[in-house]
Amino acid sequence: MSTVAGVAFDLGLIPELHQPVNATIDLPERTLPTAAGAGHHRPTILNHASKSAGGKGWFVGPWNSLVPVVIGWADQGVNDPHRHDHMNEAYLVARGDSVAVVDGREVRLRAGDMLVVEPGESHTFIDSSDDYLHFVVQAPFIQGDKIVLGRGS
Repeated sequence: MSTVAGVAFDLGLIPELHQPVNATIDLPERTLPTAAGAGHHRPTILNHASKSAGGKGWFVGPWNSLVPVVIGWADQGVNDPHRHDHMNEAYLVARGDSVAVVDGREVRLRAGDMLVVEPGESHTFIDSSDDYLHFVVQAPFIQGDKIVLGRGS
């Protein structure tokens, strides 16, 4: 199985799921990053993950990289308006649908969508389906780079 969720499931990182989630993103080929011309190959080493509380899942990182990267999942969109001064976040919706608010603008998300939030952009989730599941990548991960905002920010 080659999906992110499938690999995570096979490694036992998300044992709660009875079956791996199979999500695809429909993007034109030219937008996909390639390793061609990179000049070297670095093997990926997956560190053992730990589970957190509150509807969130596994976290790993940094891998074999000079840039700390954290990957996690959540089975609910939590209304927790915040921003990051330095981190980028990419949310990949694997199952269900949700409504995110980024800098005051509602963004409707469904399985297969990816939402990229750049540093300084306020964001939160205000509504999610019962079957909702997303993966989130934070890079570069910086401990404490979360500024909590009031509701409606």
